[in-house]
Amino acid sequence: MQERRRFAVNEVVGRRGLHEYRLASRDAAVVLRHNHVDAHVLHEVFRDPFYTPPQPVHRLLAELPSPPRVIDLGGNIGCFGVLALTLYPGAEVVAFEPEPSNIEVLKRCIARNGLEDRWHVVEACAGVAAGETPFVSGEAALSRMPLRDSPDAPTITVPIVDVFPYLEEADLLKMDIEGAEWRLLADPRFEGVAPRAILLEWHSYDCPEDNPRRAATQRLTALGYNVQHEKPVPEPDSEPLWGAGTLWAWRGATG
Repeated sequence: MQERRRFAVNEVVGRRGLHEYRLASRDAAVVLRHNHVDAHVLHEVFRDPFYTPPQPVHRLLAELPSPPRVIDLGGNIGCFGVLALTLYPGAEVVAFEPEPSNIEVLKRCIARNGLEDRWHVVEACAGVAAGETPFVSGEAALSRMPLRDSPDAPTITVPIVDVFPYLEEADLLKMDIEGAEWRLLADPRFEGVAPRAILLEWHSYDCPEDNPRRAATQRLTALGYNVQHEKPVPEPDSEPLWGAGTLWAWRGATG
């Protein structure tokens, strides 16, 4: 209760710096900035029940012969890494994160939880080939590679690392990379390395079709995945034409 009060006061006043909090629901700590965006990420991962793997995914990962290997594209401040490592003790996480201010928070979160041996950071964008890219920095969870027809001007240049070698042994892939997911999903190599389970936040940004939900569903079902969306759509082929949403996808029985 005291931690909740401290968090609420610091969030209201916008207290500067990095702040550590012990999670009441898990034997772990998180580190964040009181910029309102980090609080949203914290709520999304730990209070939104959809971020917890659905039963078929949890069973699939829990029954692996060894702890799962997690690839976290869009590591942000480390909330999903904390969730994965507390759900699956012994798991290993590789997090891709290009935003410098997020990297600072992410590394402190890893150190605060004493997980440097099992949680590694790749300070780069996840891409289909190595190189560099202009990057819109300073927007916390919304920092990203530039989007087509976007008024936001890139502010820095960051490296891109070919993510596919990392995916070859992945059991769980989480992607929340502000539109860059479409390039990865479209790459022919994805079919050959497709992980056992995926948590995907899809975006209308840079989507090759006018309906990102449908595009993500069709791509994953064509690869043999079961797909479960966070929210139902009243008319499946009409919405959403813009925005973002979250889905789980997994290979194997649906029961």
